[in-house]
Amino acid sequence: MTFNSKLTLAIRNFFKKYGKILFIVFIVWLIIFLFNTYLKNIQREPIATNTYNPDNPVIEYGGSIPNSEKEPVKNTLDTYLKYCKNKQYENAYNMLTDDCKKYMYENNITNFQEYVDNIFSTYNSYSYNQNYSNVDNKYIYDVTILNSNILATGTTGGYDSYKEKITIVNENGTKKIANQGYIDNEEIGIEAEDDYLRIKIASKDMSYSRVGYNLEITNKTTRTIVVSDKQASKEVTLNVDGEYRTANNLDIENIILEPGETQTIQLIFDKYYDSNRNDLEINFNYIRVLNNYNENMALEEQNAAAIRIYSYNVGLK
Repeated sequence: MTFNSKLTLAIRNFFKKYGKILFIVFIVWLIIFLFNTYLKNIQREPIATNTYNPDNPVIEYGGSIPNSEKEPVKNTLDTYLKYCKNKQYENAYNMLTDDCKKYMYENNITNFQEYVDNIFSTYNSYSYNQNYSNVDNKYIYDVTILNSNILATGTTGGYDSYKEKITIVNENGTKKIANQGYIDNEEIGIEAEDDYLRIKIASKDMSYSRVGYNLEITNKTTRTIVVSDKQASKEVTLNVDGEYRTANNLDIENIILEPGETQTIQLIFDKYYDSNRNDLEINFNYIRVLNNYNENMALEEQNAAAIRIYSYNVGLK
């Protein structure tokens, strides 16, 4: 008998002896395989978890609200929102900081009333108040106010809610509110000058996402000086720890000084209040001193007519 014949006979005898067992094992394996495949493809219903904690800041820089402050801060915010929803204008207005009244509403309660009527007539249902960040004893909340129709519609999309940042601060021993993202005003009092310009940086207005520097800039010469007229890129920038940010509002405003003229302007830059980054200097990058100027001059004409083109940086530290 050849080797192949012996091997074939051995295999045949093996299957005669163990064939039923092997068949049963195969069937069991196939059932397990198919069952596992089925389980993998089932759309499991997610288990809901509740991680919402209004006292834990979203931005951890600055830490959490001290335990002794949590209840007073919460009560201040709740009271203010209640006054707004109930159209108790004077009570709500009196809870604002002095800076907020001045810079957001021009110390005019009528302007504040227009804000309340515009927002709280539509968005007047339950509000979610999430502590967002805490910097320099200023407690910033992300406030979401729901439309009263939300209970009927059952929807929570962006069309049915209103959001804004509200900050609670201590002012003369009393908890006060700064709304619409506004934080406060800080006096600076920096002065700088050269042969052509005198620049005074009086103060800055800080909101959650922007900073506005309030300047008085004077032309000391008998010539026209162009600081910004939208013809060159990055004419005025803010140096934030080495990152240069262009002034937002110079897209619609020019800084062109006639001989001896003084202008009061605000330069607005993007910057988050809780970013933990430093403003180092304001850069005037393309100052043009001109003998003969008219508003229709192209940049090339200005360059040709300028007696001097230079840059000037005003430090903020």
